[in-house]
Amino acid sequence: MSFKEGLFKKKIFIQADDTIKALGKLAAFYRNRFKIPFIAVTGTCGKTTTKDIIFNLLSLNLKVLRNEGTKNNHIGLPVTLLQLDGNFDAGVLELGMNHFGEIDYLAKILKPHIGVITNVGPAHLEFVKDIDGVLKAKEELLRNLRLDDIAVVNGDDDRLVGVLEKYKFKKITFGMRKGCDFRAT
Repeated sequence: MSFKEGLFKKKIFIQADDTIKALGKLAAFYRNRFKIPFIAVTGTCGKTTTKDIIFNLLSLNLKVLRNEGTKNNHIGLPVTLLQLDGNFDAGVLELGMNHFGEIDYLAKILKPHIGVITNVGPAHLEFVKDIDGVLKAKEELLRNLRLDDIAVVNGDDDRLVGVLEKYKFKKITFGMRKGCDFRAT
């Protein structure tokens, strides 16, 4: 047996036309093996800080999976999910975007139970044109929540609150305004 033959002994190889899509499909399949709650966090800014705050609070009593830093894209999120094992009690993952369809793609892989949108602001406008485009892209997370899921959104953002009205899942708002479920004063 040559050195090369020994190197590949007892290995599994998968041929794929698109390795990025294959990674996403593998991660989605693997994620479905775990019956733990997942929280998805997105927004124009504050995603990483919010994800880390949620992670630190949950980690007081639970073993929580999170994506490190800003590994919140079509590679980082699947690679993070492939780190799951039976020791985890929950997951909190950040979803990033700069094009339409990216949050939808990531949410379909993650299948979160709670979706958090920190805010909607003027970022990545070269790909989504204007703030309404940003809102449309962030709404992709809401479209992936089921009836028994929960959306947690910035209640100070009129556009975001307006979009929420068409959904029937539970909604929790935070912000500075009166009427928010949780207010900073």
